[in-house]
Amino acid sequence: MQVVSGEGVRPALRRVLAGEGCVAVIPEKGAEPYLRMLRPEVPVEHDECALIVATSGATGDPKGVMLSVDAVRFMVEATHRRLGGPGRWDCALPVHHIAGLMTIARDLVAVEAAGSAEMPKYTSMVPAQLHQAFQNPAESAKLRQFQAILLGGSAIPAGMLEAAAAAGLNVVTTYGMSETCGGCVYNRLPLDGVTIGFEKDVAVSTASPEGESRGTHWPSSAILPAATSSPQPRTPPPSSSTNVGDPVSDVPEALGANQGRASVASTITLSGPMAFLGYRLAPELTAAVLTGQTVRTRDLGYVADGLLYVTGRMDDVVISGGENVDLHAAQQAADRLFGIDAATRVVLVDVPDPRFGVRIVAVTANVLPDAQIVNPLAEVLERPAVPKQIHRLDALPLTALGKLSRDKIRELIDAGASPRK
Repeated sequence: MQVVSGEGVRPALRRVLAGEGCVAVIPEKGAEPYLRMLRPEVPVEHDECALIVATSGATGDPKGVMLSVDAVRFMVEATHRRLGGPGRWDCALPVHHIAGLMTIARDLVAVEAAGSAEMPKYTSMVPAQLHQAFQNPAESAKLRQFQAILLGGSAIPAGMLEAAAAAGLNVVTTYGMSETCGGCVYNRLPLDGVTIGFEKDVAVSTASPEGESRGTHWPSSAILPAATSSPQPRTPPPSSSTNVGDPVSDVPEALGANQGRASVASTITLSGPMAFLGYRLAPELTAAVLTGQTVRTRDLGYVADGLLYVTGRMDDVVISGGENVDLHAAQQAADRLFGIDAATRVVLVDVPDPRFGVRIVAVTANVLPDAQIVNPLAEVLERPAVPKQIHRLDALPLTALGKLSRDKIRELIDAGASPRK
């Protein structure tokens, strides 16, 4: 196993694609936990393993996702087919994350196949980056050079896709994870060779609609099979938020459910040649997630009109005072009220409580008075989801991909972030 980071990633990935050895990619800073997990001195347990990418997943503990070169190449080729052909890829993401690695892999394969021939340009971004680009007209204009922009890694705020279309950008939403070589569902449609399935049904209730709450249900036996052709990317309903790696509440009106309200969904599985080989030195964890080429996600969703809708994560459903609270759907409601700018965003997290088991609190750098935060939330959330305290921070902590670091937020709360009841 060769451990690489930073500028060493691209040449190492070129060797991987050529079938030469096994490479583990780690961040340039804060690499100690990843090295402890990888244990480079211990031989790699899978002969087919060509690439190990670290992921923290929902637990915050690094895990080593082992991928074969066949899986990586399968996903590269499936992406290029869906987009209309290979192209040059601009890497705007951290290269120790699967999204950044796959961007480099696509570029290497395209150059390998076409050499110096003229090709379209593509890039891959997370919503935080696109949001930042929209704040600068010059930066936004630069994005029009790309024939397609893959957008994934976290939930897309309401209105972002419409803003991108108005700016002349072709944004393709993606859903997937490190265990599937990144996004394998584009604009809610599986890539060629990818199959979406469902396991057990899970019911969650999160927000109080103006009228009667109506849930939606897609049977647990439902299957969205691998595509047999390369359909054109389809955009989701214009008024809805979009899931791209992290779940969001997104229930189509055609199914008779209020957006961001209650829903019933099933655990999503993703199957195909892109499936990982297992977790580095963690056979029990592997067995809980992987069966053959089927990856069990922690995401909940259903299919409507042939499209995948992801409604939340099993990890996001917490019990407060005996009632289920879907934190992700509650966060979507908060984002619609206060936006996603770091200075105004209101983040809802669960913390231990001796009376309720857990209680919901708000964390923010917003300077609004408490009442102007709590009262609007109380109008759109059910009582258990309404925050019981507000903790004030100078700034919200983010991950390298621009996602909220909820683990860090909880650490700051434990360390004494200013609470107000």
